[in-house]
Amino acid sequence: MAISRDPRGRRMLLATMRGEKLAEQKIIVGDVSPRGIGARAKGECPPPGSRVVISFSNGVELGGEVRWARKDRFGVQLEGEVDPQDLQGSGNSWEAAIQPFEQGHVYDQFRPVSRPYRPGLKVK
Repeated sequence: MAISRDPRGRRMLLATMRGEKLAEQKIIVGDVSPRGIGARAKGECPPPGSRVVISFSNGVELGGEVRWARKDRFGVQLEGEVDPQDLQGSGNSWEAAIQPFEQGHVYDQFRPVSRPYRPGLKVK
């Protein structure tokens, strides 16, 4: 007998995770279903069976139990249900990604870190 799985929505969201046996750390949420989350830890991966709380930049906090962990990836079974649409990208990281470019504006992360002088090249 096959187990029915909830449909998963692919996401790429930055969140913060804290747990009973872990220090608070940043994680990347890769997929979301109404009763679960698949994510990648940027630090120590939580062990299966531990309870974690995941906080998103839009203020949503979800608690659950880690069901599986492999290398830096893990899955969390949520305590309740969530609408995956509530976790759409929001907050600083999303706003920076959708900002329109102004004429001649270069975002700080793309500015050169050194002087672009090249000997032998002349400007006409």
